[in-house]
Amino acid sequence: MSNPIHENAKCLLIMAHGSRAQQANDEFAAIVEKMKPLLASYQHVEAIFLELCEPSMKQAVEKNYQLGFRKFDIYPMFFNKGKHVGVDIPNQIDACLAEFKNTDIKQLDYFGSFDSFADSMVKHIEQQ
Repeated sequence: MSNPIHENAKCLLIMAHGSRAQQANDEFAAIVEKMKPLLASYQHVEAIFLELCEPSMKQAVEKNYQLGFRKFDIYPMFFNKGKHVGVDIPNQIDACLAEFKNTDIKQLDYFGSFDSFADSMVKHIEQQ
């Protein structure tokens, strides 16, 4: 049963690849935590992983679906549109759409497609 508080609320799931190194996963989760207060258009923001660790997309959608969320944006924090962005993530979205009825799950453009991505990298290099 849908929670009316979340009926039109949007949930942002920010996805990294995932690593066997827990320190890398923790570092990603910390970045997402810093982003949360800056993403006011979302009622919930969460770090998820494509593979190798948890939470997965399915686990996060299931948990938030049970809380009443029906609108999900998936933001792939990937540098380029390889197999993961072009095939694996859409396949995971399709599986979630089939399992969790009345959901709207949208894949946002991946991180590396951001127009200022190269400029940001240059600034970071020059600061070192």
